[in-house]
Amino acid sequence: MNIHHFGYLTESIEKSIKDFSVLGYCCDGALFHDKNRQINIQFIRSLSGELIELIESAGEQSVVKGLINKSKNNIYHICYYTDNIDLKILELTEKGFILIAPPQSAVALNNKNVAFLYSKFSGMVELYESHYPK
Repeated sequence: MNIHHFGYLTESIEKSIKDFSVLGYCCDGALFHDKNRQINIQFIRSLSGELIELIESAGEQSVVKGLINKSKNNIYHICYYTDNIDLKILELTEKGFILIAPPQSAVALNNKNVAFLYSKFSGMVELYESHYPK
């Protein structure tokens, strides 16, 4: 599986952008507000091309509010490309991963489907239904 990005929880996207810019990252696209998940998202990219998704809570019912309160600023998931999200979910659940959030469109990823799974030993995984760019 090919990595699309690393998801990074932050208490403040603005402050994280400032710190990551010192490390050679710059904003990659617009700031997104996902009203369904109650989160704000900003992608940043390193000079060598690695992509990080900065995620901050945007409401009391945010899907990440509890995690941010507990973990503060921290890597929270790895996102992988998949051509067939349903097939990949089946494959991973058969290997012990737990489906946390079924496929739904993601505003920050061109409204393509994403799903979240969890494994005790590899943590949170996001599947992104899109072709890996060659």
